[in-house]
Amino acid sequence: MTCSYVLDYEQARQVFLFAMEKINSAKSYYVLDGFVTDHVELCQDTSQLYSKLVFFESNIDRKCKMYKRRIDLLSSLCKEISEEHYLYLVRQLLFELGECYSILLDLKLEQKEDLHTIKIVEKISHLIQSGISAFERFLTTMNDKKTNEKPETYADEYIRPVLLAHFYMGRFHSKSTQNRLEHIQQSLNQYKTIVDYVEKHPNALEHIEQEYTICKEMTNLLPLKLEKLRQAQ
Repeated sequence: MTCSYVLDYEQARQVFLFAMEKINSAKSYYVLDGFVTDHVELCQDTSQLYSKLVFFESNIDRKCKMYKRRIDLLSSLCKEISEEHYLYLVRQLLFELGECYSILLDLKLEQKEDLHTIKIVEKISHLIQSGISAFERFLTTMNDKKTNEKPETYADEYIRPVLLAHFYMGRFHSKSTQNRLEHIQQSLNQYKTIVDYVEKHPNALEHIEQEYTICKEMTNLLPLKLEKLRQAQ
């Protein structure tokens, strides 16, 4: 096992394969049925290994494949893990899953493909809806268990992930090429949610200062964009 810096893809791949071998060996013992927490943490380690390996990959197609593997792994766990008994794990998985969809969407938009073909539009739409669904479910886990209502205030440890979930959803909606008027309105709604929360809870600003600045700009710019879209109809 190297103790020097990893400098290129081939070196990173060797470290990746070594780590994967150890993780898979551990997973053969810490199976999901009986060792839920341990198994999930090993799967999360696998997902993070892909995220580190992709840093050294320059080919967008291969990057996309790595993120698809992460998505397959995380989405499968989200279906298998009991939210009632392992809520904290489900929250972690859903948030990471949403992030993966966001990055994969950006990669797809970078590819030199015609973004207006039916096949590509459908792929982009699927990634957008899947990412939004992951973050919506994540936010739902924060609701009051009796009333299913959103809390007025979030604990400090959840302020950033909750507001970031809204931020990601705003970005997802803004990148949709279909039903532009509806999606831009939804994007505006998500950014306003963040701005409104910070204005009601000023202490939240320190958790999301950079994104808050962007949200403030968007709440000024998007109404103008909406008006132009309405006039063009």
